[in-house]
Amino acid sequence: MWQGLVEGAPKFSAQERDLRWLKVRKLMAEARLDAIFVPPNTGLWDHFQANVRYLTGIGGDCSQAACVFPLTGEVTAITSPDVHKDI
Repeated sequence: MWQGLVEGAPKFSAQERDLRWLKVRKLMAEARLDAIFVPPNTGLWDHFQANVRYLTGIGGDCSQAACVFPLTGEVTAITSPDVHKDI
């Protein structure tokens, strides 16, 4: 499931990402949702960001993250400016 560590935070593989996205998009289609917006949590660094971490793998590095997860197409992740591009 986990591909490795980048700056101390475990990252999931592309295969794991694809499985997660397939499951979530199936549920979205059933609920007739075009997109999900996962807002950042503004308190306690990256605590309480399980939803964005589940969808993107971003998090665990004391930075805020958010995402727009569409039913089809590219996922957009938004992070605080101090997150290194490799993370």
